[in-house]
Amino acid sequence: MKVFVSWSKNSRGVGKAVSDAVREIFDPVVDTFISQEILAGSRGLDTIDGELNDTDFGIICLTRANQTEQWINYEAGALSR
Repeated sequence: MKVFVSWSKNSRGVGKAVSDAVREIFDPVVDTFISQEILAGSRGLDTIDGELNDTDFGIICLTRANQTEQWINYEAGALSR
């Protein structure tokens, strides 16, 4: 099973902590993806789209500061399909 962890702006630390906790608790049953894992020089949007297509479950880290950010809304919409 794959879990996609979505974050934006000030929730980056929370997203990383959630991803680390899921890996620690469910390893090796669950694989997580967080956009901090995108390699420099790669096509970020293509990587995110591919990961979203292969995702079974998503966790969205929302704060007051990021709840209207385009990335959060894009990833939440993609997870909903």
